[in-house]
Amino acid sequence: MELSRQDTKMTKGLAILFMVLLHLFCRKADLPYEVFLRVGSVPLVYYIGLFGDCCVAIYCFCSGYAHYLLKEKEGRGYFLKSMQRLLLLLVNYWIVILIFWPASLLTEHAGTTVYSSAWLFQKGAELIKLLAVYKIFNGAHWFMMTYILLVLLSAPVFRLVRKVHPAVLLAAAAGIYVVSYLLRFEKITVDMHGHPFAGWAFRQAYLLGTALLPYTAGMLFYRLKVFTRINGLYARLPRFAGPALLLAFFLGMFAAHAVFQSLIVAPLTGIGTVICFNLWKKPKPVLAVFDFFGTHSTNIWLTHMFFFDTMFVNLVFLARYPLPILLFTLALSLAASYLVMLFHKPLAGFIGKRLFRRAAAG
Repeated sequence: MELSRQDTKMTKGLAILFMVLLHLFCRKADLPYEVFLRVGSVPLVYYIGLFGDCCVAIYCFCSGYAHYLLKEKEGRGYFLKSMQRLLLLLVNYWIVILIFWPASLLTEHAGTTVYSSAWLFQKGAELIKLLAVYKIFNGAHWFMMTYILLVLLSAPVFRLVRKVHPAVLLAAAAGIYVVSYLLRFEKITVDMHGHPFAGWAFRQAYLLGTALLPYTAGMLFYRLKVFTRINGLYARLPRFAGPALLLAFFLGMFAAHAVFQSLIVAPLTGIGTVICFNLWKKPKPVLAVFDFFGTHSTNIWLTHMFFFDTMFVNLVFLARYPLPILLFTLALSLAASYLVMLFHKPLAGFIGKRLFRRAAAG
C-alpha cells in the first residue's frame, strides 16, 4: 500500500520537529541552556539535534513522491495546479515577511530614533529582495527558492524518472549531490568577478543539487511502488519481530550518524526514517500529534528561527532546559502559525476560487 496524503502530511510533521531540534540543539560548546545527560563530554541532546539534519531530505523526498502522484493524476492540468500551489506557498511566505519584517526593524534600531531617508530607501530595497526570495530573512528560508526550483523542474524530472533506468538516474543524482555538497560545505570558491547575481545563482544551483537526490528518490519510490513492496515484506514478519526490527534499524541509523557526523548522509538517514515512520503502526493520539504538526509544518519552518536567532535572539533559551526550550519554541511558532493562517485563508480562497478558476476557464 502506497503512502496516502495524510501519511506524507504526518511525515512532514516529523520533519519539522527534526528541523526545530536541529536548529536548537545541534551544538557542543557555548550552550545557551543547561544539560545533565552527556555522552562523554558531549550533551546527549546534541546527537538528537544532529540526527535532525535529515529534515530537508525528508521534505524533498515527500515532495518528489507527491509530485509524481499529482502529475499522474492531474495530467495536462498539472502545470497550472502546481503554479496555484506554488503561489499559495509564496503568499504564505509573504505574509510571514510582512508580519515579522517591521518587528525586525524595531529590534535592529532599538534605542535609536534616527531614520534617515537613505536608511528607509535601503530597507525598502531589502524588503523587495525578501519578497522576491532573492534574499533570505532567516537561516531556514534558504529552502524556499530551492523548493520553487523543484516545483518548476518537477515535470522534466518526472519524464526522466519514467524513461531512465532507476539505477542510472540515482547514480546521476548521487553524483550531482556529492559535487553540490562539496561546493556548499567544503567552501570551494568560484570567482564570479564581483557579480552578485551570478554568485546568488551559483548558490541556488548547488542548493538545488543537494535536494535533487532525495527528491528523485521520492519520485522513484512512487513509480516503483516501493512502499507496497516493503509493506508486503513487513506484513509477513512475526507479530513482534516487525516493530523490533524497525526500532533496531532506526537506532542503528542514529548510532551510525552519531559516529559519522557529516551531513552528507542526510538522504540515507532521511529515506530510512521515512520508511520506519510509515511502517510504524501509530496509535490514534500519535497520529493526531503528527497530523497537527504536519498542518503547521510550513509556518513553523518559516517562523521558528525568529525566536532564538534572527530577531528575538535567545528568547526561547530563557526556558533554560532542553525540553522546556523545545516546547516554548513550538508554542511561539504555533502562535505565529495561527496568525499567518488568519490572513492566508481568505487569500487562498480568492486564489483558488477566482484567480486560477478564471485562468483554467480561459
